[in-house]
Parts: sequence; C-alpha cells; structure tokens
Amino acid sequence: MHMSIQEPLSPVHKYYLDGYYTHKFSEKKSSKINELIQEIMIGNIRKGFSLVSKYSETADLRPFAADYDEEILDFLIKTGAYDILRKLTGQDLYLYHAQLRITSPSSNLNEKESYMDWHRDSYYKGGKRIPYSNDQVVIFNAAALHAAGVNQEFNRARLIYSFLTKDQLETVEEQHKNLSKTFYNKVT
Repeated sequence: MHMSIQEPLSPVHKYYLDGYYTHKFSEKKSSKINELIQEIMIGNIRKGFSLVSKYSETADLRPFAADYDEEILDFLIKTGAYDILRKLTGQDLYLYHAQLRITSPSSNLNEKESYMDWHRDSYYKGGKRIPYSNDQVVIFNAAALHAAGVNQEFNRARLIYSFLTKDQLETVEEQHKNLSKTFYNKVT
C-alpha cells in the first residue's frame, strides 16, 4: 500500500519523518507535576536537594530529580506519555535519566525557537563518543510557569526524560540503571 501526499500522516510516520512528536498533556493529569515544579521554582526545595547551575542562566535539580518526588516518574505513566513513546518508537524503552532544568529570563533556552525542545545530544567521554547518544529518545515537558510568586531569577522549567533500549542501557552508569529498574517496576 502506498500513501499519497494528501493523506494525513499517522503519529508514527510523523515521528519517524520529523524526529519528534508534540503532545499536549491534559491539565488535570499534569496539575500535580506543575504544582511540584512551581514549589521548586519559588524556592520551596526539600532538604537534601538544590538547584545547581550547569550551564549559564540555567539550574538543574540535584542530586537526582527522580529521587525528589514519586510524581516525577508517575507523571510518565498517568499521562500516558510512556505508552505513547512506546507506540511511536515500536520499542520497549528504558528510562535512564530524569532531569528538571530551570532557565532564567535571559537564557537563550527561553526563546520561542529554543533548541531545548527538539535537539539530540552527543556525548563524549575520554575522547570517545558514547555509543547510545544518537539513539536515545527524550521527552520534554516544557512547563512555562510565569505565575505570580515564581522566582524571577528562573522562570521556565523543563522536565526532561531520556530513554534507551535494553541493550543500550548496559553501557550506562549504575545510578542510571537503578533509575531504569525503579521505573520498570512502576510500569509492570
């Protein structure tokens, strides 16, 4: 069967051709995660965690965003994001990294056409490219929180989830394998 140009593309075909897929999460299903992020942005950060700058005009929740609150992982399940991702890729994927990044108003990450929402990372360690970097799948939950009371130093948050296939997961550090096991236990 051949598709004509006039036929709309399925989400799977669109993802394959474009390299990304945009999905709007329901406000009801994402309200808890948005409230959690807003609390962090106004400075109500739990003991043992902090916002640490990795790049200019940004701050990441440390030490590990996935350990901050169950909602960070539950969000992927209750919104159906993980199931959508599996359907789009046709694979079982394993979460290996979850990150909350907050940017300042002057950061280029706040521009309307920011690379943050679509780019693919390439990582180098010891002068060698890490083999899985171009095949990873990333979900960005770009929650623009401009509500009253939000810290003016940082005004936009992105919850970033990175996934690998099972064999790619063998090459990652132990902390990432542990996150993968934790998430896998939640979805099975």
